Amino acid sequence: MKAVNILLLCSTISGITPTVFSSDLRATIGTYPDYDGDLIVSGDIEITFDEYAMSFLFNGKGLEAGCGPGCGVHIHTGTTCSDADLVGGHYWAPADTDDPWMNDVTYYDSDYFGNAIGQF
Repeated sequence: MKAVNILLLCSTISGITPTVFSSDLRATIGTYPDYDGDLIVSGDIEITFDEYAMSFLFNGKGLEAGCGPGCGVHIHTGTTCSDADLVGGHYWAPADTDDPWMNDVTYYDSDYFGNAIGQF
């Protein structure tokens, strides 16, 4: 079976950085730029980290029903969701290591209604 990648979620992340070593970032999920399908997606993401650990929480609605395994959530290098060409590639550092967004940890399964939650 061949995996199909449908881009349908996009969000910009904002946050308050009290120190260099910790942060709490939040994003509201919307439709990916130039997506012309019938799904109306929504949800939120919360990322918290400090100098020792990171937590990524995902809550999505309106996704493809029964999607998975293999539907994924990723952070991209861009800073806008208004133009698909500016979303950019997957974000990670250092760039000479394997892409952490291409593994089973960042995949989710949606339910019969198109809802999905996850964390890593």
